[in-house]
Amino acid sequence: MDNGFGPQLLCTLVAFRDEQERRLALIYLYKRGSFYPFAPLSGERRDNALELQIKGVIGSDLKWEQDLARWFPVWAPPVCERFVSHASAVAGMRSQRISLDCRLEQRHGR
Repeated sequence: MDNGFGPQLLCTLVAFRDEQERRLALIYLYKRGSFYPFAPLSGERRDNALELQIKGVIGSDLKWEQDLARWFPVWAPPVCERFVSHASAVAGMRSQRISLDCRLEQRHGR
């Protein structure tokens, strides 16, 4: 799955957008083995209410990061222009997925 880059992978971000163009990402932290939601707004603000709502809706289907201080914002993923669209949708939102690894991106000159 990680093609030998496991220790260097920071997180995977799965991005969604609903009909009102609200954005949401589920972020998986490799080193912690947990997820957290991230709902960015304009001006580097976040929709904390939506993040907590999504956590509540999904519930125990995912292993959530319990330490809210580790729910770091990901304002400008280094590969966001290369999101890959998936045909499936979750809760009425279109899904896109990217893997983040700044060191890997730099190593391969991307």
